[in-house]
Formats: sequence, C-alpha cells, structure tokens
Amino acid sequence: LVAALPAVFSSSNSNLRSKQAVNALLIDLRQARLEAVSKGRIISFTVNPKTASYKTSEQTGWTILPDGVKISLLPNSPEPQLEETPHLIYFPDGSTSGGTLIVNNDKYSWRFTIGLNGKIAFEK
Repeated sequence: LVAALPAVFSSSNSNLRSKQAVNALLIDLRQARLEAVSKGRIISFTVNPKTASYKTSEQTGWTILPDGVKISLLPNSPEPQLEETPHLIYFPDGSTSGGTLIVNNDKYSWRFTIGLNGKIAFEK
C-alpha cells in the first residue's frame, strides 16, 4: 500500500498541472482577443501540436504544456494553414476566424470552441 502512494500522488500532481495549464490557456485565449480589440490590430493564436505548445503573435516565446498533455487546433478559417502550426486570428472588432481547440491528457479532454464572434465555449 505504501509503495502505491507515490504513483497516486504523481498522477494527482500530473492532473493538477494539466488543469492549471488548461486554465492558463483559457486566459491566454481571452487575452489575445482583448489585445486585438484594445490595440486595434490582428492577433494570431498559433498552436504547435508536435511540441504541445502555443503562442500569440504578441508573445516572444512558446508556452509549453506539461508532459503528457496534447493540444490540437481545428481552425474554421478558409485560408490555407501550415499543418504543423494551425492558428486562430483575432480581429480588432473582437471577432475571430473561429475553430476548435482540444487539449487532453491520459485522463481528461478539454474542448474550447471559439466562435466567429470571439466567444469561447468550454467543455470538459
């Protein structure tokens, strides 16, 4: 029983880190929209599924998700996209190109549907 405790705590910590990363991602999505509106310019939100990371055009570095967490983006945009780094576009009027962002680990899956109006629907 005592030998099983580290595995339980490790799994619990991993899930906590995943949930914290999902919360930070939601904040970053909302921040990208806010920046587009407040700065009056287009802001892109780019995802790199290979490295489980994302960034906005305003960030200099990539935000890397915790080990075991995967991310993918299915954009609604009619414009061609590079498969390795799909992206959303936030416009100065608060609208977006739209898409579905999926984040998952071995236990949970989170889905963000970003509407053309810029609103985010979140489901676990």
